[in-house]
Amino acid sequence: MWIARHWLFVFNLGMALFVGGTLLAPWLMFLGLEEPARAVYTFYGLNCHQLPERSYFLFGPNGIDTYSLEQVLAWGADPGYLRGFVGNAGVGFKMAMAGRNTAIYSTLLVAGLAFAVVRAEVTRLASFFTDRSAVDFLGALDVLEKEGKDKSPGKTTRDK
Repeated sequence: MWIARHWLFVFNLGMALFVGGTLLAPWLMFLGLEEPARAVYTFYGLNCHQLPERSYFLFGPNGIDTYSLEQVLAWGADPGYLRGFVGNAGVGFKMAMAGRNTAIYSTLLVAGLAFAVVRAEVTRLASFFTDRSAVDFLGALDVLEKEGKDKSPGKTTRDK
């Protein structure tokens, strides 16, 4: 089956699309495409609280910014529906996920990409240790069994 052989590619592609999608919403807002951007925010809202004081804002005066709750409220955010505040041209536009979720999913992507690079070596080492461990374990059991048979009651291995 194709997916069984290419699971890592599928995982990494999915993570790249998921993480990349968080950048799509502020980019669409920046371009003035509010309806598609709101659809992206709605999709990511299933997975994240999207509170503006815990999110990164893109395309603002400094490129990437974070803001406090007081700042967000001063700009007119509804205190009863904070996740609805997506920013504006003056302060930038909120990413579709909060900073913590962005970090978690970005780390999964980086780990998946790193594993793709070292996968062959890890698999080779794992099979080496798995094969060696079984042989070494059985050999150690054999040695212990022989030592146990050589001992007489009351004697230690130093007495030999």
